[in-house]
Amino acid sequence: MLLLLVAVCATSFSCIERKPERLAKQESPVTTELAAMVEELEQFRDSLSADQETLVAVRKRHRDAVYRLVAKALIREPQDLYRAALVLEAEEGEAQICLLAHYLAAEAARKGYQPARFLTAACLDRYRVLSGSSQAYGTQHYKGSDGLFHLYPIDSTTTDSVRAVWGVPSLDSLEAEIEAMNSH
Repeated sequence: MLLLLVAVCATSFSCIERKPERLAKQESPVTTELAAMVEELEQFRDSLSADQETLVAVRKRHRDAVYRLVAKALIREPQDLYRAALVLEAEEGEAQICLLAHYLAAEAARKGYQPARFLTAACLDRYRVLSGSSQAYGTQHYKGSDGLFHLYPIDSTTTDSVRAVWGVPSLDSLEAEIEAMNSH
């Protein structure tokens, strides 16, 4: 009996010693959930036959899940903050959702997650456009009644050096992108 107890303890200690290694390699449930949401949205984006009603339901489910995670302060890792912002940024037409996405992306950028810089700027621009203001960085465009793409009005006080901090191309480059889109 004593031998069995020693064997169980030895096995248990062995598992305890290895457990941190396994935990380090496993994703948290929050990471897994957010990654699955982003992947699902990408699949809808890539699908030419995506059912609009289904997409609306999926976006609502994702938005509600992100709200739940935010309310419980469970999103802490920079990449998870970025993914949550991506999920909310996919929403169309709701300024307050874009503002929350901006704050999540900004926190990810503050924590050093470089891809979040551009998303931070884009979410703020979308929020401002939806609120009736000019965008700060120039990341938002639309297709006009003339069939051409146009940048929404841009706040002239934002400099190219500020754009660069947030990973946004210069205003000349943004305007050249719009011209290229219109030439195709």
